[in-house]
Amino acid sequence: MTAIRRGWFISEAQALRRDPLGTYMQGWREQGDVVRFRLGGPFEAYLVVHPHGVERVLREANQRYGKVLWHNARFMELLGHGLATSEGDRWLSRRRLLQPAFHRDHLASMVSTMAGATEEVAARWDGLPKNAVIHMSREMMALTLTVAARTLLGVDAAADARRVGPSIDETLRHLMRRIESLIAWPLWVPLPANRRFVAARRELDAFIAHLIAQRRLDRSGETTFLDILLDARDATTGEPLSDREIRDEVMTMLMAGHESTSVALTWAWYLLDRHRNSFDAVRDEVATEVGDRPVELADLARLRTTSMVIDETLRLYPPAWSTTRAPLVDDVIGGRRIPRGKFVIVSPYMTHRHPAFWEDAESFRPERFRDGIPTGADRFSYFPFGGGPRQCMGAQFALMEAKIVLATLAGRFRPTMVRDHVIGIDPQVTLRPLGGMPMRLAS
Repeated sequence: MTAIRRGWFISEAQALRRDPLGTYMQGWREQGDVVRFRLGGPFEAYLVVHPHGVERVLREANQRYGKVLWHNARFMELLGHGLATSEGDRWLSRRRLLQPAFHRDHLASMVSTMAGATEEVAARWDGLPKNAVIHMSREMMALTLTVAARTLLGVDAAADARRVGPSIDETLRHLMRRIESLIAWPLWVPLPANRRFVAARRELDAFIAHLIAQRRLDRSGETTFLDILLDARDATTGEPLSDREIRDEVMTMLMAGHESTSVALTWAWYLLDRHRNSFDAVRDEVATEVGDRPVELADLARLRTTSMVIDETLRLYPPAWSTTRAPLVDDVIGGRRIPRGKFVIVSPYMTHRHPAFWEDAESFRPERFRDGIPTGADRFSYFPFGGGPRQCMGAQFALMEAKIVLATLAGRFRPTMVRDHVIGIDPQVTLRPLGGMPMRLAS
């Protein structure tokens, strides 16, 4: 197996930083379903594209793979020692502690809160001038952050959601830059980028501290994710979680609980604008199944076209577009030896385009999901929420929220892309649209 050759003295590491998706695609064309990238010195990465190889990494042999240490260290700079950055017994105990927050019955109780927050956005859009231009990515970020705060923390953050948006953008962008560098300056070094990141993180910490303090004062209503953290006790000592431990889990859940859904919804609006037949099908379905009232729990199972649009959006533009793992021992995937000490990349963005599993893979065709998502031997041909033991436990939360938001707003508005705005993909921590998504509102 040969490594990809780069001309003009551009290393593979540089190519991956400049254009990761294009570099992945070229490697796939040249090498097949397991691609080796030489990153300089002893560093090598193996991109695994075939679903069977993905399943081996994420599920079948997941105990052979751990987190890539320097990637995880970068995420800890924002998330701390929360669920996403933990491993081993600590991860397992926290997963078991927090899983009940996403139980089916608990999710059902969140529908009215999600619908209410979306109705507030619809009311605000109704008050905008005719054909007003909105930044859809910012709108969806503020909405999903509000929903996450109300449902997972039991507090209202609508007034602050837009204010902290730039801080979220700054921290995620800075994290990606640091992840892409094999050597990153410590945050205490007063470089401009470091200062911006630290300031943005400080604002997010203050935001989260305020939300936690609000919930401590008022524990009324349904038991929330935050309540579980506040009530948790160490099995050995009986001590409660420290303020830092609670902060880390809340930061992790807020970032994970709103970012991916807001990105997916932003891409959904873009795709519906480009495919008006699909938009009309969603609007007709909403008119038939929901009408003018807010979406209710009983409606969700009947919104099949809306679900198919969301599933196909997640196929083409999976927010969590790439995951890395470090082999703890030598392994073999697709007949290729994967040495211990290197690292493995699995990418839904790539696997969701595999021609052996997806016909006309680059096209938007929601009807692919008429019979649901792939199962059985082909189930890892579609994994927008990861897979195996570390699959996102908030997947159903995100899908339910996306369906409610899309049905509510598409039933009343027809956002269209601003003329001459060029759409590109910005593969940062999540797969955001480059330059945001300016859209013009119409009814």
